[in-house]
Amino acid sequence: MDGKFGFFLIMCLFLMITACGCISEKTADNTYAKSPDAGLKTIGGLYRFDLSNTISTPLFSDEGSVIRIFHPEDIMNLGYYVSSNFSLGLVTIPPGKGTPPHRLMNTSEMIFVTGGTALIKTPGSATEVNTGDAVLIREGTLQSVYNNKSGDLVYLTSTEPVYDPQNEVLETELPVEARNDEKDSSGGAGGIIVTDLSEGIEWDYDSGTLIYTIFNAELMADRHPDLPVDYSLAYAELIPGGRIDENTLLGASELIYVVSGSICLNSSGGIEICADEGQAVYVPSDCPKSYRNSGNKNAVILSYVDPSWKPEITVMR
Repeated sequence: MDGKFGFFLIMCLFLMITACGCISEKTADNTYAKSPDAGLKTIGGLYRFDLSNTISTPLFSDEGSVIRIFHPEDIMNLGYYVSSNFSLGLVTIPPGKGTPPHRLMNTSEMIFVTGGTALIKTPGSATEVNTGDAVLIREGTLQSVYNNKSGDLVYLTSTEPVYDPQNEVLETELPVEARNDEKDSSGGAGGIIVTDLSEGIEWDYDSGTLIYTIFNAELMADRHPDLPVDYSLAYAELIPGGRIDENTLLGASELIYVVSGSICLNSSGGIEICADEGQAVYVPSDCPKSYRNSGNKNAVILSYVDPSWKPEITVMR
């Protein structure tokens, strides 16, 4: 075979592959591949995590449980490249339980409450955080999350850099008075920032979808100076049939967690992957995709974009 012709043939094959889906270090085919350890299914370059196949571990011995939903290491261990630098877990704390006083060193923590009420204690303060509220806890802040209500407390916890048990430092008790170095520069007490949807940036796509930016260092610098995260969190609600048309995030990956309802994502080449409540889908950077509510009730999703989302990296078709 002539060398030039061989090179031409290889390039044609590459272009055909990229037209059918997203490319990663290891390309997934159009059939499901399942990992019993990570609860991971791949199709067309998208990754879906199933809580039914993930492992629940005790939270600080017997204070509740935590499910590791997304950790880049889980995907990379299967041979796929992941660019994200955060991890996501689902925590359940029963009534009368709570995490002991501890610090996350070199790691900030973002909490989104999906059920119940969290009582977050820091030096000199105790703040109730309700369902649908979000909290950002600065790295090194002494904290405890407690459930003082009658039902289970359930929340998503994301950490950047990715969670590492070696960064967790336990302490015996919370001091009564807050130290000056644990005051939040935006005015929050004890190194935490609490927000809800009413304080977010609203985006109405006029397609049955309403989006609120919750935490984004670039877009919310006036509200939260020096926000210590390089990824962003947004909340979206889609009515039945609601959609977000095909878009590509240039240089940024996206993790979508379904809080309630169900959605379907369509990648290029007509490939579809659907997710129900409690499932998450990871979309690699530079991957064209669209979303739609495939159910008969409103769907609520959270979108974690790394690095932080901004309009100029978004290409709408």
